[in-house]
Amino acid sequence: MSLHSLRKEIHPFIRYCVIGTLVTLIDLLAVYVLREFAHTRLLWAVFWAFVLANTVSFFLNKYWTFKNYGVNLVRQYTKFLIVSVIGLALTIFLMWLLAEQLRLFSAWTPRYYLICKGITSGIVMLWNFLNNKLWTFSQEVRLSPSFNFTAAYPCYLSVIIPSYNEQGRIVPTLRAVKEYLLSRNLSHEILVVDDGSRDCTSEVSRAFFDEWNHGRVLRNPTNYGKGFAVKTGIQNAAGEYILFTDADNSTPIEEFDKFLPLLSPRRILIGSRYVEPTLVERRQPWYRILISRAANLIIRLFVVEDVKDTQCGFKAFHHEIGEVLSRLQRVNRFAFDIEFLSLAQLAGIEIKEIPVRWLNSTGSRIRPIRDTLRTFGDLILIKIYIWSRAYARSVKMVNRWNKLSRALPANENAEAVTT
Repeated sequence: MSLHSLRKEIHPFIRYCVIGTLVTLIDLLAVYVLREFAHTRLLWAVFWAFVLANTVSFFLNKYWTFKNYGVNLVRQYTKFLIVSVIGLALTIFLMWLLAEQLRLFSAWTPRYYLICKGITSGIVMLWNFLNNKLWTFSQEVRLSPSFNFTAAYPCYLSVIIPSYNEQGRIVPTLRAVKEYLLSRNLSHEILVVDDGSRDCTSEVSRAFFDEWNHGRVLRNPTNYGKGFAVKTGIQNAAGEYILFTDADNSTPIEEFDKFLPLLSPRRILIGSRYVEPTLVERRQPWYRILISRAANLIIRLFVVEDVKDTQCGFKAFHHEIGEVLSRLQRVNRFAFDIEFLSLAQLAGIEIKEIPVRWLNSTGSRIRPIRDTLRTFGDLILIKIYIWSRAYARSVKMVNRWNKLSRALPANENAEAVTT
């Protein structure tokens, strides 16, 4: 690292420390004034002093330390407050550990707790600085993938249905999708992506297509996850536009009528259960609703902004958008949607939520606790990939690959293998 780069990294931290010292004085002064002159109860004085100090710290750090402009203030302040509260909890924990449990430096001085407080303050200040730098006031690198919207496609729409052990539900869904597409006179194909099922999902799907040749079955050799299955479908699709939907038809295929007039090359349309909750005809159990809402709040704060429902399995986009973004993706399971939409936002692609009817399907294979923990683990990885600029590096490779593949004659491109 050059001396110039080192200074560039150190200067914001020095400014952060200066503001931290100033804000501490403001905090103490506010408590004193509220107690001595306003005769406020101690706990209320501490609370209002914390709010004042935190607000002053927010604006000084936003405009001086990190020079961050033009971002939603409410969302950013919420993030800043979360970091501050976590920092407070970390302070309490470290003081309990160092001063009360380990009693560090107690053999040296009876005021050992002050040394412990100094160590704690240093750790927490570094924690707060890094979180505010990388999250609250982060200026994420925008992605510039190369899109080609001029290519010709064999059909208008590819419907991708990722499936795992769905032999009992896939045929009614295929029948509903077939009848809908024929009634709308759309040139189309249906891709069933069997993600390593242990039942006869592939066999019953193939039998359905034997009687009606507008579909294919793609089979993964093992269960890699829903996200991997969707990516397999995207990279083998022939349609100008792609819709992926659930094998249980939980969002009725007729809801695609709402999507048709809004399809556009630089727009992703996603079905939403939360824009108009009254359209949810058969609700999930209360605990799944609670987990889903809490998870979505965290997703909106950390990764995908301004999207109320990232996880509804009914999404449509241009083939080129799907092809390019799926090649940048690194997540294979339920956080696939989060990563896809996050990449879209970083690439400046419009995301539009459409309220859709939704019916909770009985026999869901989602295990709320395990799958939620997995999703949060993937969410952390996605954020790390953004911070480390891993996606930005991948964009360069994908752009080079696309430039090369577009230069090849059409018959030299790899052909999808179906089973």
